[in-house]
Amino acid sequence: MGKNFLYGFLVCFIYFTTASPMDVIASPDSVMDCIAEENCDEENRNVEPPENEKIFSEDSNQGLVLFDLIKMVFALILVIALIYIVLKFLNQRNKLTPKGKMVENLGGISLGQSKSIQIIRVGPKVYVIGVGDDINLLEEITDEEVKQELINNMNVTNDTMARSLLPSFKSNGANTNHKKDFKRLFSNELEKLKQNRNDLIHNQKEDKHE
Repeated sequence: MGKNFLYGFLVCFIYFTTASPMDVIASPDSVMDCIAEENCDEENRNVEPPENEKIFSEDSNQGLVLFDLIKMVFALILVIALIYIVLKFLNQRNKLTPKGKMVENLGGISLGQSKSIQIIRVGPKVYVIGVGDDINLLEEITDEEVKQELINNMNVTNDTMARSLLPSFKSNGANTNHKKDFKRLFSNELEKLKQNRNDLIHNQKEDKHE
């Protein structure tokens, strides 16, 4: 519907900007006629246009000025309408565009050389991963309040965000004191995850052999 409305405006704009009243001008006498009639120039000088032609000429000029004014006003209204339509279309397209990136790093904390804990968002899901010699998934954050707090505080420093989420994956019941050695905790969790993954792979291989 918006496209049809735009096309209609364009057609009207082209019509009113190109259409104009035609002026009819009588052609003067030809050169041969003037040569045949020696008094051509004298007659032309003595002949004055009738009074009704003067009035018609003045009315035509006034009509042209009025028509040009109407055409200018209509063109201005058309331009404003087109600008409004374009802005509305761009606004609608921005609303349909998903905000933010599909994969986004929400923060992290360094645990030593080449080792860190990172919090990433993949679409609507938030994960805690360990980055070292390889990358391992530590936990998926399913608490909606925690996820919303992370998204609302994306401008907070990485250390602050990461430290606020570390207690969520301390499944070994360790002390939640912030002065605890995070590096040792991360190493323990990483080893447990590796061991669980190896056990799963080993069990899958045994099932295939059976």
